[in-house]
This record gives sequence, structure tokens and C-alpha cells, in this order.
Amino acid sequence: MSGHIYVIEFSEGTTKVGFSTKPERRLNQHASGVAGFGIRIAQSWVSEAFDSAHQAEMVLISWCALNCAGHRRSEYFTGIDFTGAVEWAKGLTSMSPGLLVSLQQHVRKQVRQRAIARARLANTFPAGEFR
Repeated sequence: MSGHIYVIEFSEGTTKVGFSTKPERRLNQHASGVAGFGIRIAQSWVSEAFDSAHQAEMVLISWCALNCAGHRRSEYFTGIDFTGAVEWAKGLTSMSPGLLVSLQQHVRKQVRQRAIARARLANTFPAGEFR
């Protein structure tokens, strides 16, 4: 599906990634949604429209999940370097749909392996003993 991918960094440090066919409207929705909490958009990046944007969004979400300190919901991340996320996203815009699918499978496998390793650590060390 043709559209845009975007990366937003909010003033409190959370990074949001997503897909939209109308990115200006979507960024305005995000800005309005957080304004009541005293949060603003600190930086944002939006791609040009491209045909495999929805697939690229899935890869970008997986990459952020792999590289973040934590996340809330599926598209909001903490501890992500905004510039790094934007550079990764830029690279996705020129990839073929087939390559995006392969890359998504690879990154998701890494995310699963990281989650398994964290769960094993949590079961090995009682809370507070491992830092």
C-alpha cells in the first residue's frame, strides 16, 4: 500500500514510529493528543510516499523493538536514538517488498531471541539481584 513512514520524538523522550497516507494530519493528531499532558513533538521525520510503506513500517517497528530500552504498545519506544531510527527508516524506503519481508522475518527472529534471553535472566536472578 502506498503511503509514508514516519518517526516522531516527543519532548519526554518517547519515540513513535508509524505509517500514514496523510502524514501531516497524522502528526497533527499526535501533537494534539499529547499537548494536554505538557508534551510536544521535539523532532519528526516523514518519508516521501512509496508503495511498500506499510511493509517498511513493520520492519521499522521490529527494529525499534530490538534496539529500545522499553516500549509501550507496539509503536512507542523509549531509549531509541532518533537519528538512528530515521537513518534506518530512510534505508527502508528504497527496498523491494520481497527484501522488506525477508528483513522483517530476520529482525523479528532477533527480537524473539532477545525476549527469550531476558526471560531466562529474569528466571535465573531473583528481582534486584542482577543489574
